[in-house]
Amino acid sequence: MMDCSHEDYTILKRRGRQITARCNDCGEVVTWVREKRIPVPIVINRHESSERTTVMLERDRVVILDEVLDVEGEDVEVHAIEVGNKRVDREQADAIDCIWGVSLSFPQIVGVSVHLPERTLSYKVAVERDRWFGVGDVLQIGMITFKVTSLITERGKRKKAAADEIKRIYGTPTTMLAEEMLEVYHGV
Repeated sequence: MMDCSHEDYTILKRRGRQITARCNDCGEVVTWVREKRIPVPIVINRHESSERTTVMLERDRVVILDEVLDVEGEDVEVHAIEVGNKRVDREQADAIDCIWGVSLSFPQIVGVSVHLPERTLSYKVAVERDRWFGVGDVLQIGMITFKVTSLITERGKRKKAAADEIKRIYGTPTTMLAEEMLEVYHGV
């Protein structure tokens, strides 16, 4: 965009996609043409429902797996990029057939399995995405207090992870005092 490395500038004039700006650090005046934005199809998952819409991106912008896009004011994490009949880790916007994403506006839904001697209890809980869980944590769901024995994430087994990475929490009953009470998720 600018010839110098400064990012702080004042726009002096706009004419269509052509922009003239002055760098606030060095004073240099530069004119450039803003890239044309194109609509890229995106499917946004919001728990039980999905919405197909478009996101406006610069034609040559590279979209990367796991990055967060602003889709009409909503943060959406990219979970898949579809090009032709295959999924890729990164691609230029004008080559993308569809982006698959998950809305970060909703809490994370995490599976919980508590192993009892005679059976296993299974739950879904809604937790804040930035909430961290670790092996050894003592949690409670209803009348069941349990100690976390393992965490399964999108990238395998972990000793500690943020909720937005966790697929399932495993635990066994304990008589210890719970650090936190988790609410069962019953759907939308």
